[in-house]
Amino acid sequence: MKTDEKLSDIPVIFLTAMGDRMNKIKALDCGAEGFLSKPLDELEITAQLRAMIKIKKQNIEKRNRNTLLETMVAEKNRELTQQHQATLKLVEKLKVEIKARQKSEELLRESEWFFKESQRAGKIGSYSADFINNTWQSSDLLDTIFGITVNYKKTVPGWIYIIHPDDREMMESYLMDFVLKGNHSFNKEYRILRPSDGETRWVKGLGKTQKDEKGNTVSMIGTIQDITKQKLSENRFKLSYNILNLMNTTDDLTEICNSLIQLIQSETGFNAVGIRLKKGDDYPYFYQIGFTESHLNSENSLIEHTAKGLHRKSSKGDQCLECLCGMVIEGQVNIETPFITKAGSFYTNNSPSAIKEMKEEALVYHPRNRCIIEGYFSIAIIPIRVGASIVGTLQLNNRKKDSFTPDSIRFFESLCEIIGLAISRKQAAEKIKESEEKLFQTSIELRQLAFHLISVREDERKIIAREIHDELGQGLTSLKFGISWIKQNIHSDKELIVTKANELLEEITLTIKSFRRIYSSLQPALLEDLGLSGALEWLISTFRKNNDIHISFSSNIENEVIIEQHVSLILYRLIQEGLTNIIRYANAKNVSVTLNKTQNNIQLKIEDDGCGFDISAVDNTLHHGILGMRERVFSAGGQFSISSIPGKGTVIEVFIICYLIAGIQEIGR
Repeated sequence: MKTDEKLSDIPVIFLTAMGDRMNKIKALDCGAEGFLSKPLDELEITAQLRAMIKIKKQNIEKRNRNTLLETMVAEKNRELTQQHQATLKLVEKLKVEIKARQKSEELLRESEWFFKESQRAGKIGSYSADFINNTWQSSDLLDTIFGITVNYKKTVPGWIYIIHPDDREMMESYLMDFVLKGNHSFNKEYRILRPSDGETRWVKGLGKTQKDEKGNTVSMIGTIQDITKQKLSENRFKLSYNILNLMNTTDDLTEICNSLIQLIQSETGFNAVGIRLKKGDDYPYFYQIGFTESHLNSENSLIEHTAKGLHRKSSKGDQCLECLCGMVIEGQVNIETPFITKAGSFYTNNSPSAIKEMKEEALVYHPRNRCIIEGYFSIAIIPIRVGASIVGTLQLNNRKKDSFTPDSIRFFESLCEIIGLAISRKQAAEKIKESEEKLFQTSIELRQLAFHLISVREDERKIIAREIHDELGQGLTSLKFGISWIKQNIHSDKELIVTKANELLEEITLTIKSFRRIYSSLQPALLEDLGLSGALEWLISTFRKNNDIHISFSSNIENEVIIEQHVSLILYRLIQEGLTNIIRYANAKNVSVTLNKTQNNIQLKIEDDGCGFDISAVDNTLHHGILGMRERVFSAGGQFSISSIPGKGTVIEVFIICYLIAGIQEIGR
């Protein structure tokens, strides 16, 4: 059965007349979940059937949960596939645009493309260079692209100065060695740094050289196109592609965030980039590049402190957050403000002016102004969401002004969606792993408990068998001999017969007491005779008499109140097991047992002042006892908790829903 996939979930109870220990071990090794040996006991059969049904139910629930989690993972993968397909479409679109641009360039080279393209595009500046006089002339549009005035000194060194410092050496070598000495046309993309505002732009230069009679290059005419927008699109596509590729190759959130920050910093050149993620009540930097150590020391935590250094809390008991980061995280932003997007992001290209304009709103969150003090003019704080909850921010800081556009902010908001997706996927994976580990551990514990219960039951049977043999057996044997004596001496002295009969009556009384004691150990009849409170008072008084320990007991359950029979038995056994464990292991002097009811629930609390213990390091004997108590409570749909501190005692708390109806046996849960 266990090798058949359709039958493997069916719990098996091995039933046999061979009750020795080796046969039990063989049966359990074969895969059986339970073991019964003849003669059969109805309560035992019922208990094992309930346990098997519970195991099967847990297996079904585990399979259903796994199916649900697999569906969630499939949905997330489908979202990633859709995003990947969108990216591929963007790639194809860029390829078409690049081919179209190459084709245009070929047409322009073939037929006086300088004038026609300048008139058509409107964004291409023209120039002519005179290498004999080391000067160049440019159109008004090219002056605008370069960020220079008509009075700018237009010499070859002046052109070199406009080139971005990181590209100057490369471009100077390209012009002198490749174009002028190599007799090639000029065709190059490079960055410039505009003298007027310090803004970095990408340009593409095209030029055709002219030679003198000796073959020396004496001049060049051409165009320069501002391709900043195209370059940004290409860089964003490259960044998106790399991030999606990373998402498809790893689930490690740390690796994803680290790589993402590095890619953003590399592609944008921003001075500082960081990701904050929720940790407890705070939102520290999960990863960052470019922020100084002093900045991190003062800005890593966003929690607001009082003058005494304590955490300030809101009227709802939540931690209060500071600064613009806290405002974005809590979603307390006014989208009508010019610096706030519809997605709840804050950005500015001139931070001092922005703070002044939104002073009243920002002051609610106590702006620290640390970013402004450190000279960051361009600041963007973009929320990272998982579902409807904000779990962190992407922070972008640059010391240059005008680093952001609405389009670039929308792009960074899309990146934050990817980060949120990565966090969501990681959380789902962690829940799956946690659920599997918990189910696996529960399965192991239940098997251990089942084996432990079998061993305990066999030990109890041996004890009961010994008591029946020693007490009931001997008593009945004595009665048999006594009756035989009376039978043989029936005609003897009447007074002697009466004396013997009285002795037999005393023997019968003792035998009946032994029988009642053995019966009570199997099924506490006091529960039916005295009710739960009365039975517990008798039980606790017995513990007091037999042990040198003070036990206090309080209950608001009156004896005439009827409680469900199985709930009464569970509570009785819990207290019996709890007191037994305290006497055996706790070395306690005082024990408190409290049993209270409300209209529809019962609360039990057992507390001692014993030696206590580390719950995670208990041995198997005590572990099985705790596990057995917990399973009793769970069988009634209740809640069980145990807490203990070494040297300070142990507390067991139980909560069971149960309707209590005075004087009526018909009860429902």
